[in-house]
Amino acid sequence: MAQVLLISETYVKTNSNLSESIDSKLLTSSILSMQDLKLEPLIGTGLYNAIRTQAAAGTLTAANATLLNDYIQRTLLYWVLKDCLMYVHYKVNNKGVQRHNDTFSQPVDLGDMQRLGDTYENKAASYARRVVAFIREHIEDYPLYDNPGDGIDVINPQKPNPTGGMYL
Repeated sequence: MAQVLLISETYVKTNSNLSESIDSKLLTSSILSMQDLKLEPLIGTGLYNAIRTQAAAGTLTAANATLLNDYIQRTLLYWVLKDCLMYVHYKVNNKGVQRHNDTFSQPVDLGDMQRLGDTYENKAASYARRVVAFIREHIEDYPLYDNPGDGIDVINPQKPNPTGGMYL
């Protein structure tokens, strides 16, 4: 399947504190990798592929449009912010790894960058829980969540573990 972005670079820039001058290649790379590495395991291969296919064709069902627009996009936003945080400061070129600096700005230390990344990760995790809760609440609209397909390459969705204690 061709590359399908479930959120746009414009969406990321508009809904975050990222500068408009951020390289679009960096954002596209982060969006694609977070879709594959974070979103697919969250909702499973079946639902993930259905949403990507429908989004590419412009034929999202009402249920999938609600899931994508109201839940998935916000989750992806914070995963992308966390993922591209390090790459905004460091570039790899033929001279090695370079750290960019502007004469009118002060670079943050690694601890501050880690705290910002943790903030993004915590927000993404909260939104991811909402994605799963919404799907489970409307499970009749998302049969591919419980039945993602067969095959060695199919990823089953991460489902909440039942909790309970057992005393011996």
